[in-house]
This record gives sequence, C-alpha cells and structure tokens, in this order.
Amino acid sequence: MRNEEVRYSGPFDFEDLYHHLMEWFGRRQYAVREKKFKDKIKPRAPIQREIEVEWEVKKDVDDYTIFRYTVGFRIVNVKDILVKTDEGEKKMFDADIRVLINADLVLDKQDKWETSPLLHFLKRFFEAHIYKSTLKHHETILYKEGQALYNEVKALLKLYNM
Repeated sequence: MRNEEVRYSGPFDFEDLYHHLMEWFGRRQYAVREKKFKDKIKPRAPIQREIEVEWEVKKDVDDYTIFRYTVGFRIVNVKDILVKTDEGEKKMFDADIRVLINADLVLDKQDKWETSPLLHFLKRFFEAHIYKSTLKHHETILYKEGQALYNEVKALLKLYNM
C-alpha cells in the first residue's frame, strides 16, 4: 500500500481521531513515534491556523522484516466549534483535513546484508528464492492491514455517510 489519502472538510473531533488511531496501532503491537506536532497560528494569513502531525509506526515481524507506516495529518482553516451531542456540548474542529497513509516493508532491518557486494548478492538471492513466499505473505498482511487503517480513518471522519 503506497500513499493512500483521505480528505475531508467539515466538523470532526481531531482529539478522538488521534487517540483512536493510537489505540488502533497499539492493539496490533505497533510502536508509534510522533516525529512532528506543529500547531501554527498566523493571525493575518488566509489560513489562520494549521496543524501538522507526522507519525512513524513500526512493528518487528521477524528477524529480517519490519512493517512500517508513516501517517501524516495536515489540518488547515481550523476553527474551534461546539457541537451538541447526547452527552452535552463537545469542542471540535471545523476544518479541512488530509490524512496521508503510507505502508511498506523494511527488509534486512539491521543492514547486515549490505556490508559487502557478496552479501548484497546473497541478499537478493535470499529474497527472490528462499524468502519469496514469506515476503508475499507479509505483503498481503500489510496491504490488508493498511486498507483496514484507511477505512478506519474514513469511518472516523464519517465519509461513508456522504
């Protein structure tokens, strides 16, 4: 799965989206590292408030492979609003959000096979012949899991109701 993107404009609960996706990865034993969290306010610009968040998400699959996601949130034209819910009023954003999801496999996670030309050749042979079926299995799992994440984001932003 490469570069899936969800775009949405309207009211949404960013705090709920953020925590829900953290829990989603946690239930699947991923380590989430927040590489960036930037909340900029520009009082005179056309886009007055902008939030950028970037995660690097990893899980060791075996001694050779890592599942890795990068998840980026970019929220612009942010306005704080109050929305009436069954529990009372809740603070949310009315904004434009873009969530970019990228999933990939990291092979030879410790770069042991890149120290010499012979090892590099053996690595290619290993991946093409010995590890091939395992690699296909990992790719299938990562793809299905990535699609589940994409659908989760869409559901949380309620895009299926539009």
